[in-house]
Amino acid sequence: MGKINFTKVILGGIAAGVAMFIVDGIIHMSLFKGAMDAMTSSGMFKAADASTLVPQFVLAVIIGTLGTYTYALARPRLGASYASAIQVSILVGLLIGLHTGGGHMIWMAKDNGMSTLAFVSGFFAPAIGTFVGAWIYTD
Repeated sequence: MGKINFTKVILGGIAAGVAMFIVDGIIHMSLFKGAMDAMTSSGMFKAADASTLVPQFVLAVIIGTLGTYTYALARPRLGASYASAIQVSILVGLLIGLHTGGGHMIWMAKDNGMSTLAFVSGFFAPAIGTFVGAWIYTD
């Protein structure tokens, strides 16, 4: 079992974070634009500006780095392959998607589509980001 290359984990994490940020933007500003506009105008969400986008990007890089690190940990057991990267990506996406979507379902008095948005964004952005990070992480 080889040692983890932390330089590649960090580089993969940055690439994963960029991918997650882009996927999140597509999900929130295209697929769920109507719901996002309604929630922003009702005061439920802040408008997208530097005070929201910079922390969101930093969070995406942190999650992307952790997803890439998870792949690096699983790689000796699962093997170095696209199938392994997909398995870890789906796992990371499900963990985050179920937590965010499930949390919204439990706590919101009126769902208004937020739990679906949270699950879709919480699943796809980290899953795609983790796959990008795993792709960068090669020996």
